[in-house]
Amino acid sequence: MPKNNFAKYSLAAGLSSFGDGMQNIALPWLILSSTKSPMAIGLAIAIKYIPSLIFAPFAGVLSDRLDSKKTVIIVDGIQAILVSLIFTYAYFELDFVYFLYILQFLLGLAYTIYKPADKTLVREAFYDTEIIKVSSRISPIYMIAALLGAGFAGFIISIFSLASCFAINALSFVFAIAINSGLIRVQKRQLFKRQHTMLKDLSLAWSYVKEKEGMLELLLLTIIGSASLRIVITILSPYVVFDLSGDSRTYGLLEMSFTAGGAITGFFVQPLLRYLGNNLFRWTILGIAISSVLLGLSSNGIISAIILFCLGFFTMTHLVSMHSLLTINSPKDMLGRIVGLRGTLASAIKVFSALVAGFAVTATSASTVFIIFGLIAFVSLFFPLGINKVVIPQDN
Repeated sequence: MPKNNFAKYSLAAGLSSFGDGMQNIALPWLILSSTKSPMAIGLAIAIKYIPSLIFAPFAGVLSDRLDSKKTVIIVDGIQAILVSLIFTYAYFELDFVYFLYILQFLLGLAYTIYKPADKTLVREAFYDTEIIKVSSRISPIYMIAALLGAGFAGFIISIFSLASCFAINALSFVFAIAINSGLIRVQKRQLFKRQHTMLKDLSLAWSYVKEKEGMLELLLLTIIGSASLRIVITILSPYVVFDLSGDSRTYGLLEMSFTAGGAITGFFVQPLLRYLGNNLFRWTILGIAISSVLLGLSSNGIISAIILFCLGFFTMTHLVSMHSLLTINSPKDMLGRIVGLRGTLASAIKVFSALVAGFAVTATSASTVFIIFGLIAFVSLFFPLGINKVVIPQDN
């Protein structure tokens, strides 16, 4: 790969993820301090997913029509401005929570545009044989940086103020702009010129996904990983409190275990794909299924932490490998639209999984939800799939 390209991209990604980790801690506190309502926090989180749910496919079309590097830089600039406005809100202790909702929606919209452009930029900045290596190495950087950002946020809030977290996040976008500006594109694509309406362009991408052997299965297989991630996030706290009779320390241990399992994924995805090939997804789904069932059966905090470590590993290995293969097997001039389609699917799964899991926990228990999800994941292994002919490039 071009000299320093990976270092630049990973540094920019790490800085952005670090800032996001800080904001993920600071924003709920800010909303709670403004409204005294936990429901307002949930609403703010849901609002951020709405743009992706609705506009992701169209953002993908735009990504295919626009220069990916310029799009990433411009959108990072917009996000820096939006986060700066949240900083202003926090610094001056304003009391108009609807302003935060609007900013959350705009941040969600910006990220919806950013995501396919970023995926396309990766495809242009690295050779096809390097995509899996890059994706697998970037994943733990994202997770570790976000974890560090979340921890640092607690320190910053206690020493300085909530507003400081948003200021640092805004600066992280500025630094990311400077770093990404230096990326060299080794496979610069021809821009996709507008020949049809957006709906027609999306239809062409969907036709490719359906006709290209294994692509539809790749797209659908990401559902298991996305659902696993969202279910853990949604029901981990009631699982700790009601099923394990634990406290905040138990919750922290389990959350860190799940994150740590996902963070080490980057060291294993590439060799596992090389060794197992297209069969890797079967093992990751089986791992997710078994881990989920065992988690539902566990009543011990330490054992649950070990199981969650495994669940985090299998979940992120599944997602990283599937995303890498989607990127590699998508035409460069259609990648944005395919990522957009995947974004809408992922957002729908996030919302659906969170709502269903939350309702199911209320009706039964978190342990039962884990067991049911594990059984569903296991059953999914028996569906006929055409993924065996999906291309897995080897290193030179």
